[in-house]
Amino acid sequence: MGSCLNKDTAQTERKIAQSQTDSELQPCETNAINSTDLQSPAETKAANKEINKVMKQEQEKDMQVMKVLLLGAGSSGKTTLFRQIEVIHGNEEKSNNRLFVSTEAMKEMIRYNCVSILVKFLEKSEVLSQPPHFITSCKVDTEDPAIKSAIECLVEFRKNKMQNMFETEKCSVDELKHLGEAMQLLWSLQGVKETYKRRQFFSCMENMDYFLDKITAVMDESEENRFIPNVQDVIHARMKTTGIVQRQYEIKNVSFHIFDVGGQRNERRKWIQLFDNVNAVIFVAALNHYSSVLFEDETVNAMQESLDLFDKTLNSGWFDKQYTQFILFLNKNDLFINRLRDDKVSLSLCFGEKWRGSDFGDRDANDFKSAKDEKAWFNTCYHEALVFIKGRYLKKGKDAQIFTHITTATEKNNVKKVFDDVRTGIISHALQTSVMYIETS
Repeated sequence: MGSCLNKDTAQTERKIAQSQTDSELQPCETNAINSTDLQSPAETKAANKEINKVMKQEQEKDMQVMKVLLLGAGSSGKTTLFRQIEVIHGNEEKSNNRLFVSTEAMKEMIRYNCVSILVKFLEKSEVLSQPPHFITSCKVDTEDPAIKSAIECLVEFRKNKMQNMFETEKCSVDELKHLGEAMQLLWSLQGVKETYKRRQFFSCMENMDYFLDKITAVMDESEENRFIPNVQDVIHARMKTTGIVQRQYEIKNVSFHIFDVGGQRNERRKWIQLFDNVNAVIFVAALNHYSSVLFEDETVNAMQESLDLFDKTLNSGWFDKQYTQFILFLNKNDLFINRLRDDKVSLSLCFGEKWRGSDFGDRDANDFKSAKDEKAWFNTCYHEALVFIKGRYLKKGKDAQIFTHITTATEKNNVKKVFDDVRTGIISHALQTSVMYIETS
């Protein structure tokens, strides 16, 4: 009797175990169907209503957060725009690293960049004054005792001291003062200034003239006049973005989740992880890049790289063009004007024979009857160049709707006005797509 009970029990346990295993392999809807069968029609209707309510609440919650990506090639000004948005809409209480980096780290980076770029100008001045360029105005007289001494100071500092700039063992006040005076002399040389004007031949950090024009103040570490970067210094500073930087802002009861990414080639593979549920892509392209080359490859024109990247981003298939709004920022308008007017660099440098517009350098200063006449001529050249570049980008969009803005990221008022317009457009577009979704669901 006992053995029979044990046998029957064992068989029952095996059947139960098998039943549980079978149920785990079945779709989850088995239990749902059974529970629905037990519900009355009124209960089922109430349950469905509750589910729809929860789904609608989640949808409305998603609608309240606008996801915005800042994309573009390296050195296009994405991070500068992001810093301005932080100045305008960020939390002022986060003072030390409010602009994504501590004040001390930014100071050392500015000094590091100033030393590096001035060394590069001296190197390139030698290259440009020789074949095949033969630009003799770039030549620096390295035999002049004062110039030779300043160069030796700069090179010695770069070789033996620069690695310590980011360590606790800082350079002395006198060392930095001596370096600042040497750099001031070198930056004042005509050969260095002429080399800077011809930066289309080599990769160059932008806005460095902003710091080099006050280099003795930048290198001052004395107690009375210690250099502490202000907001404008940080806005003008160049710091390569690596990885992904994100901030969330509450602007007029709407949350904006903004992402900044590195634009150089080795950073772009990280972009894809951000491509879900994007309300707007702001593609930042630098207008002055028609006369620049890539940091990664000095044989490649920076604007041609930007156009190719814009094409790939816009037509990648990752973004639903009904849901995601595309916005093009033609940035660095101030530097664009400088290159066209002061440096007289033609768009043919980037576009060859495709550019058939007017160049400011086509007319000599003696051709103008007045300053007003000269200004009118430049305005003609500027608007032709701007329309041409804008057309090259929009052509990549085919039938896509692309909203375009001309920006100067270093100017707070300009960024505020443009971003207000963009913000309104993003919200309006999000509301329209939400209505479309509800109507089709």
